[in-house]
Amino acid sequence: IVKKIEELFAKIDEVKKFRAEAIKDTESLLPSALHKIFSEGKVNGWAEKKIEEVCEHPQYGYTESANSKLVGPKFLRITDIQNGEVNWGYVPYCLCDDVAKYELKNGDLVFARTGATVGKSYLIKNIPVQSVFASYLIRLRAVKDVLPDFLYYFFQSPD
Repeated sequence: IVKKIEELFAKIDEVKKFRAEAIKDTESLLPSALHKIFSEGKVNGWAEKKIEEVCEHPQYGYTESANSKLVGPKFLRITDIQNGEVNWGYVPYCLCDDVAKYELKNGDLVFARTGATVGKSYLIKNIPVQSVFASYLIRLRAVKDVLPDFLYYFFQSPD
């Protein structure tokens, strides 16, 4: 029985190793593919624009303490963005006296502006409830004729 268990554990270790390698390969695939797309676009005459030409003025988030009680809108923080996702059920709330100024909308891009995850970004999609963003995030909102998804993918590329 011990021998069989050891054989099974050896197989599990091998599978874990292959899984880790596959995850690493997958993580490098998107930036590589995006770099190829944007490099080809440059060669094919895609226009280069400055952020100020394709987005509203960048905005810092709201400064407040998070609250587990439903006291106001959801309060998106850097730590709520994990592995490119937000589990809105775990996002806390906050008291906010100017929701309109800080309210997130579908298509908004938020970036970490400080700490170990500077540059980490997230594209707001299918926002389930009224939400604002915290002060360690910066929001970009694309102008009318710019696709937020395109802008987000650009920021995921090494370009």
